[in-house]
Amino acid sequence: MKSRYHLLLGFLLIGTNALAEEPTFETIQQWVNQGEVPTVEAFLGKLPSSLRSNFTLMRESKSSQQASGSAPRAILFGETGKLLVAFNGDPEQKGYNTVELIQFREPGRFEFRALRFPKGGKPELSGANPARCLECHGDPPRPRWGNYFTWKGAYGEVDDALVTGSAPWTDFRGFTEKQKDHPRYRTLIRSGEKENPYAPFHESSAERRFNFTPPDPAFRNLSFMPNTRFSMLLARLVSQDISSRLVASPYFSKYRHWLLFREAFGCYEKLVGEKAWNTVQEMESLIAEDFERVFPGEKIPDVWKNATYYRVYRLLGIPTGQEERESITGLRYEDGISGMGPLVWWRVGRAMSEKDAQLKTLVDRYETSAKTYYGTEYNKTKLAAPEAFERLDAQGRFLDTRLAFLTFPKDRFESTQKEACELLADRIKSDLEQVRRASKPHAEPMRGEPAHR
Repeated sequence: MKSRYHLLLGFLLIGTNALAEEPTFETIQQWVNQGEVPTVEAFLGKLPSSLRSNFTLMRESKSSQQASGSAPRAILFGETGKLLVAFNGDPEQKGYNTVELIQFREPGRFEFRALRFPKGGKPELSGANPARCLECHGDPPRPRWGNYFTWKGAYGEVDDALVTGSAPWTDFRGFTEKQKDHPRYRTLIRSGEKENPYAPFHESSAERRFNFTPPDPAFRNLSFMPNTRFSMLLARLVSQDISSRLVASPYFSKYRHWLLFREAFGCYEKLVGEKAWNTVQEMESLIAEDFERVFPGEKIPDVWKNATYYRVYRLLGIPTGQEERESITGLRYEDGISGMGPLVWWRVGRAMSEKDAQLKTLVDRYETSAKTYYGTEYNKTKLAAPEAFERLDAQGRFLDTRLAFLTFPKDRFESTQKEACELLADRIKSDLEQVRRASKPHAEPMRGEPAHR
């Protein structure tokens, strides 16, 4: 009965706040111009409850805003992750007079700004993407956040849990005692705190280690796992950012079928036969030639075990540093939520299938399997009801061959994968033929590829 209660509570708490309209940077600029937010405290009070009730707290921070256990850096992310608001709470801390902001702009871009409150002066909203932000967040900028299930420096650093008797556990108890009287922290809404005094996190008797979770820690569900929710939301937004830039690349039309063949459907030689595999290898040779022409003499970093992936990512403009690589491929949610890679390739596959009826049939088949997963494996996690996952995953369901494997009958999964790989191998063959035609004297460049100089 207890676990059923936790499931229900998880669903109810995630769904309680109606999706109040979050302010845009344009709205915030209006507030500034009209004198409605003279102080940080006034600004925080203007924010909707959906933002102030979905947040995490940093005990340590490498950002331009300092943090401590007693005066943590609060990161508000709301129910969509599309507006992030960060502030701290000690006048002696660096960044105390600044609110840091990140907004996700459609179709897929993150925009960074700073709202400064100079002593004795009027607040000022910076322009888009100040140089200081780009130093840490890259160009194009993206939020920096850890992978499930550890977030160094955060309260709930491991699995969103505060381990009984630990320093974070003690610090958090002290923080909650003063929160209601603190001019800034009192604006935070700790949903469920009457039932769970450690909200928005949860208490655990021991620290999680790999796949070991302490037996039935009270309130271990999505409502009291803000770091996990934040990771989920960011994964979906970053995947939208990456996929939109990927599709916009002038090289995408040349490599698009190879990308789905290798990345989305996990195709290999035995599935398509030697002849088709040779075609795939020919495309990879072409990728190597393009790479050498565009980046002559550049060495492949050791962290990249597959050189072709590195070359393609570089040509498509996807970040390839070790940390960025891990942010693309390393987000693995072991409690039933998959990684960012499948999210990217689902978006790419869905976009491509709109103009390819045969591919659409196969993408639909995989997507149906992923939907089935919501009603089966997600129930086993006991983190929340399937409806709560669907609400949180507002960006849409995704293509993931690993999820398909879990829900398809094995023979159907294998036949679908084989069918998809054979179709994509044939599309790669057509792409190569188009490249050969374009390379003939006086031929036009391949559609979508920049003309060579």
